[in-house]
Amino acid sequence: MPLKQLIHRANTEPDTPFIWSGIKENSFGFIFGPSKSGKTTICENLAMSLVAGLTEFMGQSITKGNYKVLFISLEEYWKPRSQRNAKQVQYLSESIGNDNWLNNYHCIDENVPRQIATEEEWLLLEKLIKQDGANIVIIDSLSRLYSGGIEDSGLAKNLALKLRELTNRLNITLIIIHHTPKQIGRPINYR
Repeated sequence: MPLKQLIHRANTEPDTPFIWSGIKENSFGFIFGPSKSGKTTICENLAMSLVAGLTEFMGQSITKGNYKVLFISLEEYWKPRSQRNAKQVQYLSESIGNDNWLNNYHCIDENVPRQIATEEEWLLLEKLIKQDGANIVIIDSLSRLYSGGIEDSGLAKNLALKLRELTNRLNITLIIIHHTPKQIGRPINYR
């Protein structure tokens, strides 16, 4: 297709809105950092802020929308996660004066496999997301979505493609939490 036609098409279609910060609607991306740096808690708080209809999170604007979140925690067992979430829910509900938003925040329980590696498990994951009807899905964490070493470029490429295709097929925003390798007291270096 000629570039001129693509440019015209892009200019006639509506822009894809940002949900929050650098997260665009119907996109796929990562929240990453060292272990125990608060990635999961930040994602939970962001998700709760979205479904509660807050206008900002961590000083950045949230685009108003009808958000429904499915939080797929493959790392942490449901009970300790739920105990932490109860405190988050109480704080947010008291702040806004209601807990009606809870109907749009869903989590998995112990019936979902803790590893999604086989084709059958991927089909189960897709079915779960479809049935839930969420438009934002957060998966904790990348390390539970493959078998082998993510350093293998073929594995990483195939996994990223699989996640991108899942995002497109289900028309969702997909956020994957990823743990960087242990830094042993060193900051993440961008060089």
